Amino acid sequence: MSKKVDLRVTMCGLSFKNPVLAASSEVSHDARDVRRCVESGFGGVVLKTCAHEHVPIAGRRVVPNMASLRFLGREFVGSAVCDMITSNIRPDEYIGEQVPQIVELCRKADVRVIGSIAASHEVEDWIELARRFSLAGVDMLEVNMSCPHKLLTREGGEVGMAIGADPELATRIIRAVKAATHLPVAVKMTPNLEPAGYYAGVYEKAGADALSAHSTPLGLVIDTEREEVFGTYSAGYLPGRAFVPLSLGKVAEMVRTVRVPVSGTGGIIEAEDALQYILVGCPTIQLCTAVLIYGYGVVGKILKGITRWMEIKGYRGIEEFRGKVKPQDPEEIPLWEPFEFLPPDVALPPARIEIDKGKCTLCRTCTDACLYRALEIDGKNGEVMFHNDRCYNCGMCVGLCRKGALRLVERETGDLVWDGRGMQKKLLPGREGGV
Repeated sequence: MSKKVDLRVTMCGLSFKNPVLAASSEVSHDARDVRRCVESGFGGVVLKTCAHEHVPIAGRRVVPNMASLRFLGREFVGSAVCDMITSNIRPDEYIGEQVPQIVELCRKADVRVIGSIAASHEVEDWIELARRFSLAGVDMLEVNMSCPHKLLTREGGEVGMAIGADPELATRIIRAVKAATHLPVAVKMTPNLEPAGYYAGVYEKAGADALSAHSTPLGLVIDTEREEVFGTYSAGYLPGRAFVPLSLGKVAEMVRTVRVPVSGTGGIIEAEDALQYILVGCPTIQLCTAVLIYGYGVVGKILKGITRWMEIKGYRGIEEFRGKVKPQDPEEIPLWEPFEFLPPDVALPPARIEIDKGKCTLCRTCTDACLYRALEIDGKNGEVMFHNDRCYNCGMCVGLCRKGALRLVERETGDLVWDGRGMQKKLLPGREGGV
């Protein structure tokens, strides 16, 4: 009989009953929404960003401001174009009335509360918000330097990503916030800055106790039927599951670069997405888009999915597999040396395609996709033929095969190189066409 799975995690000295947090968004906009967060099973809640009153654009939005991309097809169901800035509740009302109610509610339910703040270049504004949220009883602060929109204050100072992009200004703000509070401070990052590891290092050096990565990138969709911009007036947030690989790649870079924890957020729709972030090292993950599209009930489904996966794998706690996968820095020497890229008719590549004829249904997916004509249908014998002297070992056919009928194997030994799942295996050195 398997032992019970424990989802509890620790980040910045705070204990969370599970790693799934509500991201700073409409999901956690006010006390009513936070109650729904608590009831749905979140282990923590990052409150909707509260902007200083010197940011007059706060609370202004276009209509509509959340446009689902479902009309583009199944692959876009979990995506949308959004134009949401900060909370439309002014700081006095929000911090003075809403936050104390939220803190009391969450404390009773063993849910951690993280206050999210935003201001401009005026460091004193950040200090004011940090102190007020600290006195209101939140467990942690998140400094929002991630908003991709170009926001201006009445004095002309910029807000969001523009602050995060200025290492000197970001450093001053982070240090000031740290000095103004006894709470752990996380910095919310944008995916629009490169290199991610550099900026993560800047924020860590400035004193950040954690990083939240990421806010969404800017995106634009054109409705070709109407010949108009879709949803909003211009480019907006583009959240969704397609964002996971982009965000995950940057998170992996940060984990290699800094020692502070990284809370993974960006495109998480299913348990598998959440597990990817945890496997590269995130102690917590954050949900927004999944709830916006599927409702608060998706939280329980993701928690059940994580639990079920852990039971199958034999894990009893998150720490047993957190950070288990360590993608290598592309700047370092790779795990295997790439073979000399000669035309296959000059030097055969180190691998070949192995075809399981029992699984192959002759659907033509692989033959239609092969740019090099290395796979062709033999009409006479009714089977797929492989031409080793045309194959460039790209692996596209293996990944496309729905039946698992194709594998990339070492040319001489037949040892598996890649079967469409996991990481490709190291090729043996010294083979003809290899290194």
